[in-house]
Amino acid sequence: MRALTLLAVLLCGALAPSARADEVGELLAKGPLVRIETDPAGKFRQATCIADVNADVDTVWRVLTDYEQYLFFMPRMTKLAVTHEGNDATMDIKLDTPLVATRYVNRMIPDHVNKVLTVKQVSGDLTGSTYQWKVLPMGPGRARVFYTGVVRNFSSVAEAFEDEQQTLTIGINVV
Repeated sequence: MRALTLLAVLLCGALAPSARADEVGELLAKGPLVRIETDPAGKFRQATCIADVNADVDTVWRVLTDYEQYLFFMPRMTKLAVTHEGNDATMDIKLDTPLVATRYVNRMIPDHVNKVLTVKQVSGDLTGSTYQWKVLPMGPGRARVFYTGVVRNFSSVAEAFEDEQQTLTIGINVV
């Protein structure tokens, strides 16, 4: 009986479809993914966007850390002043956002070895918000980019529209 049970287990294992190691890669082939994470109470914790890019890690990293060029490719950015402070930099940013313009100062903290860029909003609108970019190699000429963000302290106008499901919070963090 024991031999028959073992044979059944082995046959089921051999006939079962094999698991794929990079199902995320298959999903990313259709476009970026966004993951919404919640705290134990079910409230928004953070959003993470993952995208595969047809560029090598060093090229993606160069774009992420060339702060002066953000004005030319970041949506709705109308003003940018960059101040370099050793390895770090601060960016004074103004965005054209619905209802009111948003202005804030970010501290950019690059980890060049691990290709991780930590961003902290230190003043202005959304103070206390944090972001992180992480770039991983995916083979020749390919990189996977992770962007995690936690936007905090919306304007009082925006917070007035927040609902129980945190629709505004999630929308602001995903966009």
